[in-house]
Amino acid sequence: TPADFVKLADPPSGEWMARALGYAGPGMLEKDTARPNTALTTTLGTSSRIALEGGRGTLVQAVHDDPVAVGWYRITDGDPCAFCALLASRGVVYKNQYTAGRRANERFTGEGEFKFHNDCGCSAAPAFTRDQKLPPISETAARIYDQHAAGKRNQLAAFRKAWAEHHK
Repeated sequence: TPADFVKLADPPSGEWMARALGYAGPGMLEKDTARPNTALTTTLGTSSRIALEGGRGTLVQAVHDDPVAVGWYRITDGDPCAFCALLASRGVVYKNQYTAGRRANERFTGEGEFKFHNDCGCSAAPAFTRDQKLPPISETAARIYDQHAAGKRNQLAAFRKAWAEHHK
């Protein structure tokens, strides 16, 4: 049965939670307003990342354990950052820690194979075939990568610049 197959992700440790949320000392949030780069908005972004991590981890582990699944692909929100768009452009390439970004940029956190950041709207979707149709935003990101970043010395920087131009 599906219940026997899916193992729920482990909850985050208390130490990890304290590190993730401990920078905004007592009383700081009461004085804050919802402006970018403030204690409140950072705490809200961190809280949503923590809340979403359980579902993301559960799905990725289920795909990893499924002998029929060929992997998973990244689904973004409607306005992903350049790094998430770049990962989504790769399509169905994720099945283990080496293809999923284990050594990703330091601002992306998480114990598992799905790397994400505060305010990240990405999720993982299982794929049972390598020619899985990708969402339009992933196809757009792949086209931008091919046209502006492929083969460049600093592919991420080239993609970020092209992605920003695309969003003007």
